[in-house]
Amino acid sequence: MSVHSISYDLRQPGQDYGQLIEQLKSLGGWCRPTASQWLVDTQLTIGQVQDRLLPFIDANDKLLISEVTGAMAWHGLAPEVVQWIRSRFGRGAAARRY
Repeated sequence: MSVHSISYDLRQPGQDYGQLIEQLKSLGGWCRPTASQWLVDTQLTIGQVQDRLLPFIDANDKLLISEVTGAMAWHGLAPEVVQWIRSRFGRGAAARRY
């Protein structure tokens, strides 16, 4: 399994993106660190994740999927998000202030 960071900008106002969110949740274990970013623990490749999500976004939307290696810094994340991250990457993934 690997953790992918998935972020998007949905540019069409008034669209129902409930199906996109359900698709994101179906990919594997997940958390939502920010409003338009998801961390998903999945067996799927980046290409497979993209193939699963593209039917649920418009042509003018933006989508970025990357693999997370564990080195990260954060500030102000919800405690349950921090717990999710640490459960996958250990204590080495620690909050840092800059």
